Amino acid sequence: MSVLQTFGPIGLLVTLGLAVLALLVRLYVGRRRLVWEEELNTKIGMEPFGPHDSSPALAQFNSVTVLVVKFRNAGWSTIPETAYRTLPQVSLDGRFIVDFRVSQPSLIALDNEIQWGIDSGGRADDSGERTGWVVCPRGRDQAEALRHGLVRTALRQTLPDSLVDAADGGLDPAARDRRRVLILPPLTIPPGGQFRLIICCRDDDPGSRKREYTVDGAVDNLLPTDRRIVERGRKRRIVTLTRALVAAVTVLAIALVVAIAVPRTPPPFCGSGGVTVTGSSAFVPVVAEAARPYLAACPGASVATTVSTSREGIRSLLAPDADREAVLALSDGVADDPSGQLQRQAVAVLIYAVVVNDDAGVDGLSTGQIRAIMSGAVTSWDQLGGAPVPIRIVGRGPDSGSREAFERYVLQGGAEPRESSNDCLERDRVPGDPVVRCERATTEEVLRQVAAVPGAIGYADAEAAGAYPGLAAVAIDGAEASQGSARTGYPFWTVEYAYTYGRPRPGGALQRFLEHLSGDATARLISEAGYEPCVLFDRSLDPLCVGDR
Repeated sequence: MSVLQTFGPIGLLVTLGLAVLALLVRLYVGRRRLVWEEELNTKIGMEPFGPHDSSPALAQFNSVTVLVVKFRNAGWSTIPETAYRTLPQVSLDGRFIVDFRVSQPSLIALDNEIQWGIDSGGRADDSGERTGWVVCPRGRDQAEALRHGLVRTALRQTLPDSLVDAADGGLDPAARDRRRVLILPPLTIPPGGQFRLIICCRDDDPGSRKREYTVDGAVDNLLPTDRRIVERGRKRRIVTLTRALVAAVTVLAIALVVAIAVPRTPPPFCGSGGVTVTGSSAFVPVVAEAARPYLAACPGASVATTVSTSREGIRSLLAPDADREAVLALSDGVADDPSGQLQRQAVAVLIYAVVVNDDAGVDGLSTGQIRAIMSGAVTSWDQLGGAPVPIRIVGRGPDSGSREAFERYVLQGGAEPRESSNDCLERDRVPGDPVVRCERATTEEVLRQVAAVPGAIGYADAEAAGAYPGLAAVAIDGAEASQGSARTGYPFWTVEYAYTYGRPRPGGALQRFLEHLSGDATARLISEAGYEPCVLFDRSLDPLCVGDR
Protein backbone atom coordinates (compact mmCIF):
# COMPACT_ATOMS: atom_id res chain seq x y z
CA MET A 1 0.00 0.00 0.00
CA SER A 2 1.46 3.37 -0.99
CA VAL A 3 1.97 6.38 1.26
CA LEU A 4 -0.66 8.26 -0.72
CA GLN A 5 -3.20 5.50 -0.18
CA THR A 6 -2.39 5.26 3.49
CA PHE A 7 -2.32 8.93 4.50
CA GLY A 8 -3.82 11.01 1.69
CA PRO A 9 -2.98 14.70 1.08
CA ILE A 10 -3.77 15.77 4.66
CA GLY A 11 -1.50 13.11 6.15
CA LEU A 12 1.25 14.04 3.71
CA LEU A 13 0.86 17.71 4.59
CA VAL A 14 1.20 16.92 8.30
CA THR A 15 4.21 14.69 7.63
CA LEU A 16 5.81 17.39 5.47
CA GLY A 17 5.24 19.95 8.22
CA LEU A 18 6.90 17.69 10.79
CA ALA A 19 9.84 17.07 8.45
CA VAL A 20 10.25 20.82 7.84
CA LEU A 21 10.09 21.44 11.58
CA ALA A 22 12.73 18.75 12.19
CA LEU A 23 14.93 20.33 9.50
CA LEU A 24 14.55 23.80 11.02
CA VAL A 25 15.36 22.45 14.47
CA ARG A 26 18.38 20.66 13.02
CA LEU A 27 19.56 23.83 11.29
CA TYR A 28 18.92 25.90 14.39
CA VAL A 29 20.81 23.48 16.60
CA GLY A 30 23.68 23.42 14.13
CA ARG A 31 23.80 27.16 13.45
CA ARG A 32 27.00 27.61 15.40
CA ARG A 33 28.91 24.43 16.19
CA LEU A 34 32.54 24.55 17.21
CA VAL A 35 33.82 20.99 17.23
CA TRP A 36 37.22 19.46 17.82
CA GLU A 37 38.91 16.29 16.63
CA GLU A 38 42.02 14.60 17.92
CA GLU A 39 44.56 14.00 15.15
CA LEU A 40 47.66 13.02 17.15
CA ASN A 41 48.37 12.31 20.81
CA THR A 42 51.65 10.44 21.23
CA LYS A 43 55.13 10.43 22.70
CA ILE A 44 57.91 11.66 20.42
CA GLY A 45 59.77 8.38 21.01
CA MET A 46 63.40 9.29 20.46
CA GLU A 47 64.33 5.92 22.03
CA PRO A 48 61.77 3.40 20.76
CA PHE A 49 63.37 0.37 22.47
CA GLY A 50 63.68 1.82 25.97
CA PRO A 51 65.85 4.37 27.79
CA HIS A 52 69.54 4.67 26.92
CA ASP A 53 71.35 5.22 30.14
CA SER A 54 74.40 6.15 28.13
CA SER A 55 72.56 8.90 26.20
CA PRO A 56 71.36 11.66 28.57
CA ALA A 57 70.79 14.01 25.64
CA LEU A 58 68.20 11.65 24.18
CA ALA A 59 66.77 10.45 27.48
CA GLN A 60 65.26 13.87 28.21
CA PHE A 61 62.99 13.45 25.17
CA ASN A 62 61.44 10.22 26.47
CA SER A 63 58.82 12.21 28.39
CA VAL A 64 57.98 14.66 25.58
CA THR A 65 54.59 14.20 23.85
CA VAL A 66 52.79 15.92 21.00
CA LEU A 67 49.04 16.64 20.98
CA VAL A 68 47.36 17.80 17.75
CA VAL A 69 43.72 18.97 17.99
CA LYS A 70 41.76 20.26 15.01
CA PHE A 71 39.07 22.87 15.66
CA ARG A 72 36.33 23.36 13.06
CA ASN A 73 33.11 25.36 12.67
CA ALA A 74 30.71 22.54 11.73
CA GLY A 75 27.67 24.82 11.69
CA TRP A 76 26.18 26.85 8.88
CA SER A 77 26.76 30.29 10.40
CA THR A 78 29.90 32.25 11.22
CA ILE A 79 31.01 32.16 14.84
CA PRO A 80 31.88 35.79 15.69
CA GLU A 81 34.20 36.74 18.50
CA THR A 82 31.19 38.00 20.51
CA ALA A 83 29.52 34.56 20.48
CA TYR A 84 31.86 32.88 22.97
CA ARG A 85 30.22 32.44 26.36
CA THR A 86 33.29 30.53 27.57
CA LEU A 87 36.54 30.55 25.66
CA PRO A 88 37.76 27.20 24.27
CA GLN A 89 40.56 25.69 26.33
CA VAL A 90 42.63 22.51 26.35
CA SER A 91 43.42 21.12 29.83
CA LEU A 92 46.15 18.50 30.31
CA ASP A 93 46.28 15.83 32.99
CA GLY A 94 49.65 14.44 34.14
CA ARG A 95 51.70 16.61 31.78
CA PHE A 96 52.47 20.29 31.22
CA ILE A 97 52.80 22.56 28.19
CA VAL A 98 56.26 23.17 26.77
CA ASP A 99 55.28 25.08 23.62
CA PHE A 100 52.45 25.38 21.10
CA ARG A 101 51.73 26.60 17.63
CA VAL A 102 48.85 26.74 15.11
CA SER A 103 49.07 25.03 11.74
CA GLN A 104 47.07 24.93 8.51
CA PRO A 105 44.30 27.51 9.03
CA SER A 106 41.77 27.03 6.25
CA LEU A 107 41.45 30.74 5.38
CA ILE A 108 43.97 33.56 5.04
CA ALA A 109 41.87 35.85 7.24
CA LEU A 110 41.79 33.22 9.98
CA ASP A 111 45.53 32.67 9.63
CA ASN A 112 46.18 36.40 9.93
CA GLU A 113 43.99 36.66 13.05
CA ILE A 114 45.81 33.76 14.68
CA GLN A 115 49.36 34.82 13.83
CA TRP A 116 48.62 38.43 14.78
CA GLY A 117 48.23 37.65 18.47
CA ILE A 118 49.58 34.16 19.14
CA ASP A 119 52.84 35.38 20.72
CA SER A 120 51.33 38.20 22.78
CA GLY A 121 48.19 36.65 24.24
CA GLY A 122 45.96 37.99 21.48
CA ARG A 123 46.54 41.70 22.25
CA ALA A 124 47.29 44.31 19.64
CA ASP A 125 49.93 46.12 21.74
CA ASP A 126 51.51 46.03 25.18
CA SER A 127 48.75 48.18 26.66
CA GLY A 128 45.89 45.99 25.37
CA GLU A 129 44.14 43.23 27.24
CA ARG A 130 44.95 39.61 26.61
CA THR A 131 42.23 37.66 24.82
CA GLY A 132 43.76 34.20 24.55
CA TRP A 133 46.71 31.99 23.66
CA VAL A 134 47.50 32.03 27.37
CA VAL A 135 48.83 29.14 29.46
CA CYS A 136 47.64 28.86 33.07
CA PRO A 137 47.05 26.42 35.98
CA ARG A 138 44.01 24.14 36.14
CA GLY A 139 40.92 25.43 37.93
CA ARG A 140 41.74 29.10 37.37
CA ASP A 141 39.00 31.55 36.37
CA GLN A 142 39.47 32.46 32.70
CA ALA A 143 39.40 36.22 33.26
CA GLU A 144 42.09 35.94 35.95
CA ALA A 145 44.09 33.47 33.86
CA LEU A 146 44.13 35.84 30.90
CA ARG A 147 45.59 38.58 33.10
CA HIS A 148 48.24 36.52 34.88
CA GLY A 149 48.94 33.53 32.64
CA LEU A 150 51.94 32.86 30.41
CA VAL A 151 52.04 33.83 26.75
CA ARG A 152 54.01 31.89 24.16
CA THR A 153 56.96 34.32 24.30
CA ALA A 154 57.39 33.55 28.00
CA LEU A 155 57.18 29.82 27.30
CA ARG A 156 59.94 29.97 24.74
CA GLN A 157 62.22 31.91 27.07
CA THR A 158 62.13 28.96 29.47
CA LEU A 159 62.12 26.27 26.79
CA PRO A 160 65.47 24.68 27.81
CA ASP A 161 64.35 24.45 31.45
CA SER A 162 61.15 22.73 30.37
CA LEU A 163 63.02 19.82 28.86
CA VAL A 164 65.16 18.86 31.85
CA ASP A 165 64.31 17.57 35.30
CA ALA A 166 64.11 19.86 38.33
CA ALA A 167 67.19 18.17 39.79
CA ASP A 168 69.16 19.25 36.73
CA GLY A 169 67.99 22.87 36.89
CA GLY A 170 64.66 22.40 35.15
CA LEU A 171 61.18 23.57 36.15
CA ASP A 172 60.06 22.77 39.66
CA PRO A 173 56.57 21.26 40.32
CA ALA A 174 55.01 24.69 41.00
CA ALA A 175 56.25 26.03 37.66
CA ARG A 176 54.94 22.96 35.90
CA ASP A 177 51.50 23.40 37.48
CA ARG A 178 51.29 26.86 35.92
CA ARG A 179 51.40 25.22 32.46
CA ARG A 180 48.46 22.80 32.50
CA VAL A 181 45.83 24.72 30.48
CA LEU A 182 45.93 26.56 27.15
CA ILE A 183 43.12 29.13 26.64
CA LEU A 184 42.27 30.00 23.03
CA PRO A 185 41.10 33.50 21.99
CA PRO A 186 37.60 34.28 20.61
CA LEU A 187 38.42 33.70 16.94
CA THR A 188 36.01 34.64 14.17
CA ILE A 189 35.50 31.34 12.31
CA PRO A 190 33.36 31.14 9.16
CA PRO A 191 31.38 27.99 8.27
CA GLY A 192 33.84 25.22 7.48
CA GLY A 193 36.75 27.23 8.87
CA GLN A 194 39.32 25.15 10.71
CA PHE A 195 42.82 25.13 12.17
CA ARG A 196 45.14 22.69 13.94
CA LEU A 197 46.48 23.37 17.39
CA ILE A 198 49.83 21.64 18.04
CA ILE A 199 50.88 21.41 21.69
CA CYS A 200 54.30 20.13 22.76
CA CYS A 201 53.99 18.64 26.27
CA ARG A 202 56.14 16.89 28.82
CA ASP A 203 55.02 14.12 31.17
CA ASP A 204 55.35 14.63 34.92
CA ASP A 205 56.34 10.98 35.14
CA PRO A 206 58.66 9.85 32.29
CA GLY A 207 57.32 6.32 32.54
CA SER A 208 53.65 7.34 32.39
CA ARG A 209 51.46 6.23 29.51
CA LYS A 210 48.61 8.64 30.35
CA ARG A 211 47.57 10.87 27.47
CA GLU A 212 44.44 12.36 29.01
CA TYR A 213 43.11 15.84 28.35
CA THR A 214 39.82 17.73 28.07
CA VAL A 215 38.52 20.38 25.69
CA ASP A 216 35.95 22.85 27.05
CA GLY A 217 34.14 26.00 25.98
CA ALA A 218 30.71 27.29 25.01
CA VAL A 219 29.24 29.30 22.13
CA ASP A 220 25.96 31.23 22.20
CA ASN A 221 23.45 30.46 19.47
CA LEU A 222 20.35 32.34 18.32
CA LEU A 223 18.82 32.72 21.77
CA PRO A 224 20.75 34.11 24.73
CA THR A 225 19.81 31.04 26.77
CA ASP A 226 20.95 28.62 24.07
CA ARG A 227 24.56 27.65 24.72
CA ARG A 228 26.34 25.16 22.46
CA ILE A 229 29.13 23.32 24.23
CA VAL A 230 32.31 22.86 22.25
CA GLU A 231 31.91 19.19 21.34
CA ARG A 232 34.04 16.41 19.97
CA GLY A 233 33.45 16.06 16.26
CA ARG A 234 33.29 13.05 13.98
CA LYS A 235 34.64 12.23 10.59
CA ARG A 236 32.84 14.09 7.86
CA ARG A 237 30.22 11.89 6.22
CA ILE A 238 28.66 12.02 2.80
CA VAL A 239 25.25 11.19 4.28
CA THR A 240 24.35 13.43 7.22
CA LEU A 241 21.13 13.94 9.15
CA THR A 242 20.70 17.42 7.71
CA ARG A 243 21.09 16.16 4.14
CA ALA A 244 18.71 13.28 4.85
CA LEU A 245 16.12 15.73 6.21
CA VAL A 246 16.50 17.97 3.15
CA ALA A 247 15.97 14.92 0.92
CA ALA A 248 12.94 13.84 2.97
CA VAL A 249 11.37 17.30 2.76
CA THR A 250 11.94 17.34 -1.01
CA VAL A 251 10.39 13.90 -1.52
CA LEU A 252 7.41 14.71 0.70
CA ALA A 253 6.84 18.01 -1.08
CA ILE A 254 6.81 16.23 -4.46
CA ALA A 255 4.49 13.54 -3.07
CA LEU A 256 2.13 16.21 -1.74
CA VAL A 257 2.01 17.92 -5.14
CA VAL A 258 1.30 14.57 -6.79
CA ALA A 259 -1.38 13.74 -4.21
CA ILE A 260 -3.15 17.04 -4.84
CA ALA A 261 -2.67 17.34 -8.58
CA VAL A 262 -3.01 13.72 -9.73
CA PRO A 263 -6.43 12.11 -9.25
CA ARG A 264 -6.35 8.82 -7.39
CA THR A 265 -7.71 5.73 -9.10
CA PRO A 266 -9.16 3.28 -6.56
CA PRO A 267 -7.86 -0.31 -6.77
CA PRO A 268 -10.15 -2.77 -8.62
CA PHE A 269 -11.22 -4.48 -5.37
CA CYS A 270 -12.74 -1.25 -4.01
CA GLY A 271 -16.41 -0.45 -3.90
CA SER A 272 -17.93 3.01 -3.92
CA GLY A 273 -20.48 3.98 -1.30
CA GLY A 274 -21.36 3.25 2.28
CA VAL A 275 -21.85 -0.01 4.20
CA THR A 276 -23.47 -0.35 7.63
CA VAL A 277 -22.40 -3.32 9.77
CA THR A 278 -24.68 -4.19 12.68
CA GLY A 279 -25.51 -7.11 14.95
CA SER A 280 -23.38 -9.33 17.19
CA SER A 281 -21.68 -7.43 20.00
CA ALA A 282 -19.03 -10.15 20.04
CA PHE A 283 -17.94 -9.77 16.41
CA VAL A 284 -18.82 -6.25 15.21
CA PRO A 285 -15.57 -4.88 16.78
CA VAL A 286 -13.54 -7.47 14.84
CA VAL A 287 -15.18 -6.46 11.54
CA ALA A 288 -14.62 -2.78 12.38
CA GLU A 289 -10.91 -3.52 12.76
CA ALA A 290 -10.89 -5.51 9.51
CA ALA A 291 -12.43 -2.53 7.71
CA ARG A 292 -9.47 -0.25 8.43
CA PRO A 293 -7.12 -1.44 5.64
CA TYR A 294 -10.05 -1.59 3.21
CA LEU A 295 -11.02 2.03 3.91
CA ALA A 296 -7.41 3.15 3.67
CA ALA A 297 -7.14 1.68 0.19
CA CYS A 298 -10.61 2.73 -1.01
CA PRO A 299 -11.20 6.48 -0.69
CA GLY A 300 -14.74 6.23 -2.09
CA ALA A 301 -15.91 3.68 0.49
CA SER A 302 -17.22 4.09 4.01
CA VAL A 303 -18.09 1.54 6.71
CA ALA A 304 -20.21 2.35 9.77
CA THR A 305 -20.56 -0.14 12.64
CA THR A 306 -23.32 -0.48 15.24
CA VAL A 307 -23.04 -2.91 18.15
CA SER A 308 -26.36 -4.54 19.09
CA THR A 309 -27.39 -8.21 19.16
CA SER A 310 -27.62 -10.90 16.51
CA ARG A 311 -31.43 -10.75 16.27
CA GLU A 312 -31.53 -6.95 16.34
CA GLY A 313 -29.08 -6.92 13.45
CA ILE A 314 -31.30 -9.28 11.42
CA ARG A 315 -34.38 -7.19 12.24
CA SER A 316 -32.67 -4.02 11.05
CA LEU A 317 -31.82 -5.77 7.79
CA LEU A 318 -35.43 -6.90 7.31
CA ALA A 319 -36.97 -3.55 8.27
CA PRO A 320 -39.12 -2.08 5.45
CA ASP A 321 -37.21 1.20 5.47
CA ALA A 322 -33.76 -0.43 5.51
CA ASP A 323 -31.25 0.33 2.78
CA ARG A 324 -30.85 -3.35 2.02
CA GLU A 325 -28.08 -2.80 -0.51
CA ALA A 326 -25.90 -1.28 2.21
CA VAL A 327 -26.66 -3.26 5.40
CA LEU A 328 -24.59 -6.22 6.61
CA ALA A 329 -25.92 -8.04 9.68
CA LEU A 330 -23.65 -10.22 11.85
CA SER A 331 -25.21 -13.18 13.65
CA ASP A 332 -23.77 -15.66 16.15
CA GLY A 333 -25.08 -18.82 14.53
CA VAL A 334 -27.77 -19.37 11.90
CA ALA A 335 -30.46 -16.69 12.07
CA ASP A 336 -34.24 -17.09 11.59
CA ASP A 337 -35.33 -15.86 8.17
CA PRO A 338 -39.06 -15.22 7.97
CA SER A 339 -38.61 -13.48 4.60
CA GLY A 340 -36.75 -16.30 2.86
CA GLN A 341 -34.55 -13.64 1.20
CA LEU A 342 -31.47 -13.62 3.39
CA GLN A 343 -28.09 -14.73 2.09
CA ARG A 344 -25.35 -15.71 4.49
CA GLN A 345 -21.57 -15.97 4.35
CA ALA A 346 -19.62 -17.83 7.04
CA VAL A 347 -16.92 -15.57 8.47
CA ALA A 348 -15.36 -17.15 11.55
CA VAL A 349 -15.58 -19.84 14.20
CA LEU A 350 -16.59 -18.21 17.48
CA ILE A 351 -15.50 -19.95 20.71
CA TYR A 352 -17.48 -19.02 23.82
CA ALA A 353 -16.49 -19.41 27.45
CA VAL A 354 -18.44 -19.77 30.68
CA VAL A 355 -16.86 -17.25 33.05
CA VAL A 356 -17.03 -16.98 36.83
CA ASN A 357 -15.97 -14.36 39.32
CA ASP A 358 -12.65 -15.15 41.01
CA ASP A 359 -14.44 -15.48 44.37
CA ALA A 360 -16.30 -18.59 43.15
CA GLY A 361 -13.29 -20.81 43.73
CA VAL A 362 -13.91 -23.22 40.82
CA ASP A 363 -12.02 -23.76 37.58
CA GLY A 364 -14.19 -26.36 35.86
CA LEU A 365 -17.87 -27.30 35.54
CA SER A 366 -19.80 -30.06 33.81
CA THR A 367 -22.76 -29.27 31.57
CA GLY A 368 -24.92 -30.98 34.19
CA GLN A 369 -23.65 -28.66 36.91
CA ILE A 370 -24.27 -25.60 34.73
CA ARG A 371 -27.85 -26.76 34.08
CA ALA A 372 -28.30 -27.27 37.86
CA ILE A 373 -27.16 -23.69 38.44
CA MET A 374 -29.62 -22.35 35.88
CA SER A 375 -32.50 -24.37 37.33
CA GLY A 376 -31.85 -23.20 40.91
CA ALA A 377 -30.92 -26.67 42.18
CA VAL A 378 -27.43 -25.30 43.06
CA THR A 379 -27.33 -21.82 44.58
CA SER A 380 -23.90 -21.66 46.29
CA TRP A 381 -20.46 -22.41 44.99
CA ASP A 382 -19.55 -24.56 47.99
CA GLN A 383 -22.11 -27.08 46.69
CA LEU A 384 -19.73 -27.60 43.76
CA GLY A 385 -16.50 -27.66 45.75
CA GLY A 386 -15.95 -23.90 45.62
CA ALA A 387 -16.16 -21.07 48.12
CA PRO A 388 -19.23 -20.42 50.32
CA VAL A 389 -20.43 -17.62 48.04
CA PRO A 390 -23.96 -17.36 46.59
CA ILE A 391 -24.26 -17.90 42.84
CA ARG A 392 -25.50 -14.93 40.79
CA ILE A 393 -26.21 -15.35 37.06
CA VAL A 394 -25.40 -12.61 34.52
CA GLY A 395 -27.10 -13.44 31.23
CA ARG A 396 -28.03 -11.87 27.90
CA GLY A 397 -31.39 -10.79 26.54
CA PRO A 398 -33.57 -13.00 24.28
CA ASP A 399 -32.21 -11.34 21.12
CA SER A 400 -28.63 -12.36 21.83
CA GLY A 401 -26.90 -14.88 19.62
CA SER A 402 -24.56 -15.69 22.51
CA ARG A 403 -27.57 -16.64 24.66
CA GLU A 404 -29.01 -18.78 21.88
CA ALA A 405 -25.71 -20.66 21.55
CA PHE A 406 -25.50 -21.10 25.34
CA GLU A 407 -29.00 -22.52 25.57
CA ARG A 408 -28.53 -24.80 22.54
CA TYR A 409 -25.05 -26.20 23.15
CA VAL A 410 -24.55 -25.97 26.94
CA LEU A 411 -28.08 -26.21 28.33
CA GLN A 412 -28.81 -28.66 25.48
CA GLY A 413 -32.09 -27.09 24.52
CA GLY A 414 -32.97 -25.76 27.94
CA ALA A 415 -33.63 -22.13 28.75
CA GLU A 416 -32.10 -19.62 31.08
CA PRO A 417 -34.25 -18.65 34.06
CA ARG A 418 -36.17 -15.40 33.93
CA GLU A 419 -34.65 -12.09 34.94
CA SER A 420 -35.09 -11.68 38.70
CA SER A 421 -32.58 -8.92 39.45
CA ASN A 422 -31.64 -5.48 38.22
CA ASP A 423 -28.37 -5.06 40.11
CA CYS A 424 -27.21 -8.71 39.82
CA LEU A 425 -26.94 -8.90 43.62
CA GLU A 426 -30.47 -9.31 44.95
CA ARG A 427 -33.86 -10.60 43.64
CA ASP A 428 -35.24 -7.08 43.44
CA ARG A 429 -37.45 -7.85 40.39
CA VAL A 430 -38.90 -11.22 41.44
CA PRO A 431 -38.21 -11.78 45.17
CA GLY A 432 -39.52 -15.35 45.21
CA ASP A 433 -37.33 -16.74 42.41
CA PRO A 434 -34.87 -19.51 43.33
CA VAL A 435 -31.99 -17.82 41.46
CA VAL A 436 -30.52 -14.35 41.19
CA ARG A 437 -30.29 -13.53 37.48
CA CYS A 438 -29.80 -10.21 35.69
CA GLU A 439 -29.40 -9.39 31.99
CA ARG A 440 -26.93 -7.17 30.21
CA ALA A 441 -27.09 -5.94 26.63
CA THR A 442 -23.56 -6.56 25.31
CA THR A 443 -20.60 -8.87 25.76
CA GLU A 444 -18.56 -6.14 27.43
CA GLU A 445 -21.32 -5.36 29.93
CA VAL A 446 -21.62 -9.04 30.89
CA LEU A 447 -17.88 -9.37 31.46
CA ARG A 448 -17.68 -6.18 33.53
CA GLN A 449 -20.57 -7.37 35.70
CA VAL A 450 -19.16 -10.87 36.26
CA ALA A 451 -15.80 -9.39 37.24
CA ALA A 452 -17.46 -7.00 39.70
CA VAL A 453 -20.12 -9.18 41.41
CA PRO A 454 -18.94 -11.81 43.94
CA GLY A 455 -20.01 -15.31 42.93
CA ALA A 456 -21.22 -14.21 39.48
CA ILE A 457 -21.36 -16.56 36.47
CA GLY A 458 -21.93 -15.62 32.83
CA TYR A 459 -20.79 -16.35 29.29
CA ALA A 460 -19.07 -14.47 26.47
CA ASP A 461 -16.75 -15.10 23.56
CA ALA A 462 -13.52 -16.54 24.93
CA GLU A 463 -11.18 -14.02 23.34
CA ALA A 464 -12.98 -11.04 24.90
CA ALA A 465 -13.11 -12.75 28.31
CA GLY A 466 -9.33 -12.92 28.51
CA ALA A 467 -9.07 -9.12 28.71
CA TYR A 468 -10.97 -8.74 32.01
CA PRO A 469 -9.26 -9.20 35.39
CA GLY A 470 -11.38 -10.47 38.26
CA LEU A 471 -12.88 -13.40 36.38
CA ALA A 472 -11.79 -16.68 34.85
CA ALA A 473 -13.01 -18.97 32.06
CA VAL A 474 -13.86 -22.43 33.39
CA ALA A 475 -13.44 -25.73 31.58
CA ILE A 476 -16.67 -27.44 30.43
CA ASP A 477 -16.68 -31.22 30.84
CA GLY A 478 -12.89 -31.03 31.19
CA ALA A 479 -12.34 -29.12 27.91
CA GLU A 480 -10.81 -25.64 27.87
CA ALA A 481 -12.16 -22.73 25.82
CA SER A 482 -9.36 -21.94 23.38
CA GLN A 483 -8.67 -21.49 19.69
CA GLY A 484 -8.96 -24.88 18.05
CA SER A 485 -10.88 -26.50 20.93
CA ALA A 486 -14.00 -26.90 18.76
CA ARG A 487 -12.10 -29.62 16.88
CA THR A 488 -11.42 -31.60 20.07
CA GLY A 489 -14.88 -31.86 21.59
CA TYR A 490 -15.41 -28.49 23.30
CA PRO A 491 -19.19 -27.91 23.11
CA PHE A 492 -19.69 -24.15 23.43
CA TRP A 493 -19.01 -22.65 20.01
CA THR A 494 -20.81 -21.43 16.92
CA VAL A 495 -20.18 -19.90 13.50
CA GLU A 496 -20.31 -16.16 12.87
CA TYR A 497 -22.32 -15.34 9.74
CA ALA A 498 -22.58 -12.16 7.69
CA TYR A 499 -26.13 -11.73 6.29
CA THR A 500 -27.32 -9.67 3.35
CA TYR A 501 -30.80 -9.23 1.91
CA GLY A 502 -30.58 -11.14 -1.34
CA ARG A 503 -27.39 -11.28 -3.35
CA PRO A 504 -25.41 -8.04 -3.22
CA ARG A 505 -25.18 -6.06 -6.44
CA PRO A 506 -22.05 -7.13 -8.40
CA GLY A 507 -19.33 -4.51 -8.04
CA GLY A 508 -21.31 -2.62 -5.41
CA ALA A 509 -20.02 -1.46 -2.04
CA LEU A 510 -21.58 -4.37 -0.13
CA GLN A 511 -20.30 -7.06 -2.49
CA ARG A 512 -16.77 -5.60 -2.50
CA PHE A 513 -16.68 -5.41 1.29
CA LEU A 514 -17.86 -9.02 1.60
CA GLU A 515 -15.02 -10.04 -0.72
CA HIS A 516 -12.63 -8.19 1.58
CA LEU A 517 -13.99 -10.10 4.60
CA SER A 518 -13.20 -13.40 2.89
CA GLY A 519 -9.71 -12.32 1.80
CA ASP A 520 -6.32 -13.34 3.14
CA ALA A 521 -5.73 -10.05 4.98
CA THR A 522 -8.95 -10.42 6.94
CA ALA A 523 -8.20 -14.09 7.62
CA ARG A 524 -4.88 -13.10 9.18
CA LEU A 525 -6.57 -10.40 11.27
CA ILE A 526 -9.27 -12.84 12.47
CA SER A 527 -6.56 -15.31 13.49
CA GLU A 528 -4.59 -12.63 15.32
CA ALA A 529 -7.77 -11.58 17.15
CA GLY A 530 -8.09 -15.12 18.56
CA TYR A 531 -10.74 -16.54 16.22
CA GLU A 532 -10.61 -19.03 13.34
CA PRO A 533 -11.42 -17.77 9.83
CA CYS A 534 -13.95 -19.80 7.87
CA VAL A 535 -12.35 -19.05 4.50
CA LEU A 536 -8.87 -20.59 4.53
CA PHE A 537 -5.84 -19.29 2.67
CA ASP A 538 -6.37 -21.83 -0.14
CA ARG A 539 -9.88 -20.33 -0.59
CA SER A 540 -11.56 -23.50 0.77
CA LEU A 541 -14.15 -23.44 3.57
CA ASP A 542 -13.18 -24.72 7.00
CA PRO A 543 -15.14 -27.95 7.73
CA LEU A 544 -16.38 -26.39 10.99
CA CYS A 545 -18.17 -23.74 8.93
CA VAL A 546 -20.06 -26.21 6.74
CA GLY A 547 -23.62 -26.87 7.83
CA ASP A 548 -26.04 -24.98 10.04
CA ARG A 549 -24.12 -24.58 13.29
